[in-house]
Amino acid sequence: MGYALGIDLGTTYTAAAVSDGSHAEVITLGDRSPQAPSVIYQGIDGTFRCGESAERRATTEPERIAREFKRRMGDQTPIFVGGTPLSAHACAKALLSWTIEQVVNGQGEEPDRVIVTCPANWGPYRRELMSQVTALNADYPITVCTEPEAAALHFASTRRVAEGQSIAVYDLGGGTFDAAVLRRGPGGSFEVLGAPDGVEQLGGVDFDEAVFERVSRSIEADGLDPDDPETLLGLAQLRRSCTEAKEALSSETETIVPITLGGQTTRVRLTRAEFNELIGPLIGDTLDVLDRVIRRSGVATDELAAIVLVGGSSRVPLISERITQRFGRPAVLSPQPKLCVAMGAALLGASLDAGSAGSSTEAPARPSEPVIQTAAMAPTPTAAPAPAASVPSPAAAVTPSVAPTTPAPAPTAAPAPTSAESSVPAVPVAAPVTPTPSPVPPAAVTPPPPEAPAPAAASGAAPPAARSRGGVPVYRLISAVCAVGAILLMLFGATADKSGMTWNDDFKVSAAGLPKDAALTPTIFGISLMRPPEPIKAKAFDLHSRSVFLAGPTRAEITSAAGPREVVLSAAERWSPRRWLSIPFGALALTALFSIAYMESILRPIRRRRIRAKSGDVIGLIGSGIALGIAGVLATWVIGDRLPQVPTALGIIVLVCAAVGLLAFVWPPRERPSPTR
Repeated sequence: MGYALGIDLGTTYTAAAVSDGSHAEVITLGDRSPQAPSVIYQGIDGTFRCGESAERRATTEPERIAREFKRRMGDQTPIFVGGTPLSAHACAKALLSWTIEQVVNGQGEEPDRVIVTCPANWGPYRRELMSQVTALNADYPITVCTEPEAAALHFASTRRVAEGQSIAVYDLGGGTFDAAVLRRGPGGSFEVLGAPDGVEQLGGVDFDEAVFERVSRSIEADGLDPDDPETLLGLAQLRRSCTEAKEALSSETETIVPITLGGQTTRVRLTRAEFNELIGPLIGDTLDVLDRVIRRSGVATDELAAIVLVGGSSRVPLISERITQRFGRPAVLSPQPKLCVAMGAALLGASLDAGSAGSSTEAPARPSEPVIQTAAMAPTPTAAPAPAASVPSPAAAVTPSVAPTTPAPAPTAAPAPTSAESSVPAVPVAAPVTPTPSPVPPAAVTPPPPEAPAPAAASGAAPPAARSRGGVPVYRLISAVCAVGAILLMLFGATADKSGMTWNDDFKVSAAGLPKDAALTPTIFGISLMRPPEPIKAKAFDLHSRSVFLAGPTRAEITSAAGPREVVLSAAERWSPRRWLSIPFGALALTALFSIAYMESILRPIRRRRIRAKSGDVIGLIGSGIALGIAGVLATWVIGDRLPQVPTALGIIVLVCAAVGLLAFVWPPRERPSPTR
């Protein structure tokens, strides 16, 4: 019986699993663990060794080693391995070829299908490079799907996820972080909601580096020779010890890191609290991304069935603690966080094979690939329904990120293997790395099907435009009236007082007609800008020292022996450039930009996904409206060159706040059809 092969090409480790349709089984690639290090070694003869065989040569021939090249996908700077420039996707292709060879040798036959995973946040360019990685000279199709989708499929095979429920995937691997929200669809399929996101340069290797820097403070570097082979060997061993210490702190409260360098041996104690302090900012970055992905998905946090932790680095206890604190949802660690992506990919491949076997074809001219739909695609008329499989997560509508690669010879195919141990064929050398699309026969190209009709229309419900009779436009009307009222107050609510004194471009106010003992004290919001008052100098008051506060009409008091006198100061030249170089104008610009950006971050998922606004969204919009109202008062003063009274200023703030707050109810929520079984 045939099998499907799932491969997770990770930044630091590579895992593989096979599935016959009933369950997924992990294939051991290493001598000490099921995974193999994502490391390649190029020998003098040009052949490659991968995995632990390459890792053993890292200390003696580091110049012939390449690792963490997944982070370099899309970077046109070549990786020099033994003096030979290689592109990152060429290194990945060598690792993929070796992994398939190891599985085939162990299983005794080739797979029916291979599924390779990639990060969900990769764009079209790197996904095209990934299609080149999978363009092997093989008799079986190789398909690419995203890592969160594979992880969700494996999670659904071990835990019950009801139809219509949504889960968030927090995938923190060795070198990258991914986050996505997926919903369980009919028949066990999963649909990606919104746009996945991630951090390309954040993972377990960054945790290792933080521990290494902390431990390195105990090393006396003065007596170390960086060119000494013993020193290099000791540093390599220290890095391995730091990685083991990081993993130990996932289950223990403290650990000891041994250091053997320069003929001296010492030990450094590291506690979990110290480790949490080191990685806290990095974890905070991942939580910000996860929060952004959940907002984009249109699913409320309290509607998530669980937040699934995937990847070896997600076992750090601090991650589950902070996720629960921030989102209030259970953080569920995947049963096998290091291997679940490969196992989910294998289950996906078995489901695709089951659907392909169940479809009816009449003497096709060539083997045809099943149509694989993305989350935005609707079922095409020619797609045959997949039969019910024993695996609880068939993937008839799961979203592969890249179209399947047709089993056609690539133009630069690698030669046949020359070693049965761990060597793979030499990969063609890539000078400047430029993506060259692999030729695909026309029969394998699947044009995107037409978009599916909106759920509301399919279920017979009225579209949002027809449903707008139920009072929802009232909010839109009131919001518009409040906005117009605020604009009218800004234009006509404050009168420009030009009967007072003016300052010129040098911020000097003429003192003509005033007694010689007169002194001037400008004020803003009742706060005096000059202590003591400015006396007359050369027949003028010099306000240059307070020019950063003079952006619009300002009240002032002239004191003399004859008594005090209230005046209004204003700029002689309204559009003078020096007026804009002031603190009030800077406050106006920053307040307006911040409030608009924050308002848009709240309204975007409401507007695009037509979800109902939560109480937190309304409170956030009210706060944004208050800030935007303050910006309106500042604009009246600075740009309008008017001095608003307190009632006018309060009226502007209240009206703007009301106009912005009511935007939460302008877009009616879209009714979702009830799931059909």
